[in-house]
Amino acid sequence: MSPRALMFFLTSLLIPFGLAARQTTAPTSEPAYWITLHQADDQKLASWARMPVADLRELRHTAGIADDTPFSRVSHVDALTLPKHLILFVSALGNQPCLKIGVYQRHGSGFRGRWSVQETPDGSAFCQEPNCPMPEILPTNSGKITISVWFRKKGERTEACDNLRRLTYRPKGSSYRLTADEITRAPCDVGTYWAGLALVYSRAASGERLATLRAFGSLTRQNEFAIVIEKTPTGITISRVGPREDLQKQTAAPALTPSQCLAIARNVDFERKVFPVRQEVAQRLVDDLATIDLNRHDCVRDSRGQCAYIFDTLVYFLQRLDGSASQVMDVSHLQGLTSENPELSEWIARLLEEIDRAQ
Repeated sequence: MSPRALMFFLTSLLIPFGLAARQTTAPTSEPAYWITLHQADDQKLASWARMPVADLRELRHTAGIADDTPFSRVSHVDALTLPKHLILFVSALGNQPCLKIGVYQRHGSGFRGRWSVQETPDGSAFCQEPNCPMPEILPTNSGKITISVWFRKKGERTEACDNLRRLTYRPKGSSYRLTADEITRAPCDVGTYWAGLALVYSRAASGERLATLRAFGSLTRQNEFAIVIEKTPTGITISRVGPREDLQKQTAAPALTPSQCLAIARNVDFERKVFPVRQEVAQRLVDDLATIDLNRHDCVRDSRGQCAYIFDTLVYFLQRLDGSASQVMDVSHLQGLTSENPELSEWIARLLEEIDRAQ
């Protein structure tokens, strides 16, 4: 996977991903909630897009997302790739979600739309089907935009989406036109691999799963383990679980479909290592985790308080028993940076320290 594709995958996890990956409660239509959420997204995406926050907010308004618009998120902004200073703007609408892709340009002190698309020529929206990747939008320096959508054919009951529709749009005058519309068998990708690891972790359960901590590898580091905290008849256990053999290698064959790769993950041998963490320490970790707000919408900040752009680092994903989940980037090795959720980052550091101490 190219760096650009990996960044889009990471931002698709961090920004919308069904609006559920970052929230401890069901989404609400209350304006105050969405005003706060849109403001937080503006700061993150402005940093990634290398543009002022005020410009990002104005661009969002031009794209039809007001400060209090509910059930809509900005999924991706790219102000650097397209030629002639054009800006790619992708919004996620609804809980599924479905994407709207647009191209904008500066106009006076604001922006104006050049082109947008929300569905295929046959009327299919660019939506994320259950247990399938988010649609992927990749621009090029020549102006070409490729939209990849994973889907199931009518009547298919596969676990994953084994079909990939790829639509290519190219500039034509002041707008864009569809130049290619292809359907192929979908290969296993980083999203399938990540879902396969989740299956391994769930199969390794030995009690009531109170929390699962996963580390998603960066470009230079890959990890196939998860730390799980479980309530068992003998007390609270903290374990490290993962596939016994490299799952990435087992699912690397180009001919495999996503469903076939998930089937491999369902049958792969796993290993578990229980850490002898003292019960009072384990209980304190569980109690403290319950008090942390996983619905905090912020970004990694530098010493000036500005959102920082970080590319090559680990991302920790934590999920609690109640289904609430959140993620933080590992900035412990980067000077002058503050985590997007300091309380959660501190808790993760304590957990890892206790594991090291118990070994």
